[in-house]
Amino acid sequence: MSPLDALAQAQETPRRSEENRGKSYVDEVRSHERASASEWASHRRDIGSVGPSPLRSYKDGCLERCQNVKNRRAKDPGTARPGRPRVGFLHRIEGLRYAPSRAPMTESRPLVVLVEDEPQMRRFVRISLVSNGYRVAEAQSGEEGLTAAASEPPDVVVLDLGLPGIDGFEVLRRLREWTEVPIIVLSARGQEQDKVRALNEGADDYLTKPFGPAELVARIGVALRHAARTQGDASQAVVASGSLRIDLARRIVFVDNVEVHLTPIEYKVLATLAKHAGMVVTQRQLLRDVWGPGEAHTPQLLRVHMAQLRHKLERDSACPEHLITEPGVGYRLLVDPRN
Repeated sequence: MSPLDALAQAQETPRRSEENRGKSYVDEVRSHERASASEWASHRRDIGSVGPSPLRSYKDGCLERCQNVKNRRAKDPGTARPGRPRVGFLHRIEGLRYAPSRAPMTESRPLVVLVEDEPQMRRFVRISLVSNGYRVAEAQSGEEGLTAAASEPPDVVVLDLGLPGIDGFEVLRRLREWTEVPIIVLSARGQEQDKVRALNEGADDYLTKPFGPAELVARIGVALRHAARTQGDASQAVVASGSLRIDLARRIVFVDNVEVHLTPIEYKVLATLAKHAGMVVTQRQLLRDVWGPGEAHTPQLLRVHMAQLRHKLERDSACPEHLITEPGVGYRLLVDPRN
């Protein structure tokens, strides 16, 4: 063997040895992978033979819990979770426009009927009033405004003059046919003749656009104070009838010095009788003053609320001492002659 052949053989031997070691390593890895795959397949067969997979068990558990919740709701529809009342999304936003009152209450926030056809202006006024503690019922036309005022008599009406359909002047005339609620006119019409006409038609105040929210809130507060003083001039601030005491200024009712919680409608019925204490108030007048002209033909509605009032205020609702029925005419609130 020549020196060159010997050198080439010497170089070839380490290279082949390295290749052999590499092949052995690859074979070992592949053998390990095959063993692992075989073990995993065997493990999966074992799981299947013993019972359901962990994923299936978790799913079955979720379905079982959902069914338990459905059963609980079916037994008690008023609760979604134990100890937690159901509150819808609309009840959490805005306060209040559509949130129903669950707890009976005597004193409620003043209600403002806003009659305005411009959506941006309605939103601006609504936000200003709600942030200052008022409830707001919105209407975008004169017809809707009259319906809103009749469905739940407001404490104040905020009225625009330029409305689609019947205009603000006609709304003023119709409202004044059956209610003395304070009416504040909001209008872009700044001419003197428009202001004089609105005030002559029955408006209590006139505010020209543009205006500041603080000014509007202040004017509403003044209108409410004037209305309270007018009512106070016609009746006592506190009306007493035996164990029954009605504080008209604070809108609180007591029986035997214990406060009694009334719904807003119940309080309005009682307050109307208290303002005419000792006198007979006809069914038609009560329906008009409390519900508006749209309910004048439903005396059954009044009888239902009178029964509820007697249940809360009388010792024996079958033999009332305070709320007396005048057959065929109406009702009377007896007053204590010592007050």
